[in-house]
Amino acid sequence: MTMTTQSDEDKYYEIIEAPGYQIIVLGEEGEQWTDEVLAVLKDSGLNINLFPWAQIVELRLQLELVHYPVVQLWHSGSLQSEFVGYHNESIKDIIELVK
Repeated sequence: MTMTTQSDEDKYYEIIEAPGYQIIVLGEEGEQWTDEVLAVLKDSGLNINLFPWAQIVELRLQLELVHYPVVQLWHSGSLQSEFVGYHNESIKDIIELVK
């Protein structure tokens, strides 16, 4: 069963250091491209950590993020992939890597 977990910005570093694959989406639910990214990932059955854009001001400043959605794939503390926006092929690559 797929699960989207809304996370607080103080959990970000804890999540990226967790063992195994972690998919993080930084964006705003209800925004077209964020919703598209979430839909594709949910349809694949993967668990997603969502960081709502309006609630992560400090984290956005730390990571120098100005556009969303940002999709990150982490594996045991190592960034494997990151892109901004809706890129169907990049999302498919993440799905294939994780499954």
